[in-house]
Amino acid sequence: MSVRPEETTVRAATAVAPRFHRILLKLSGESLMGDREYGVDEKTVLAIAREVVAVHSTGTELAIVVGGGNFYRGMAAAAEGMDRATADYAGMLATLLNALALQDALEPTLASNPRSRSRSSPSPTSAAGRSATSRRTGS
Repeated sequence: MSVRPEETTVRAATAVAPRFHRILLKLSGESLMGDREYGVDEKTVLAIAREVVAVHSTGTELAIVVGGGNFYRGMAAAAEGMDRATADYAGMLATLLNALALQDALEPTLASNPRSRSRSSPSPTSAAGRSATSRRTGS
């Protein structure tokens, strides 16, 4: 199933308590493609981010798992005969690309939602990894 930006509607948060207090959302890499053949469609990722923020603003805690099939499966023809460890690394990198794209869409969306600002919003990528990168690059 793919999410198309025009098909998503963000409903206003209601006073009703959420049915679940914590949820795990698994997004396939393909769900971030929209109508593209591979890669990430910005409008689709923003639509997903708005939906995530709408759920988050009800008080529900979310953990998001993202896949990498939109990149890695797009390279399937080139990957034939690839070493297993190398193929695993490529899949991990594809997942990281998608996590960064989703994080980039979520951060401003969460910041602009007054109901989400007061809640903790941990990064979908490792804070330690970002800190180490910042130290090495000086940014």
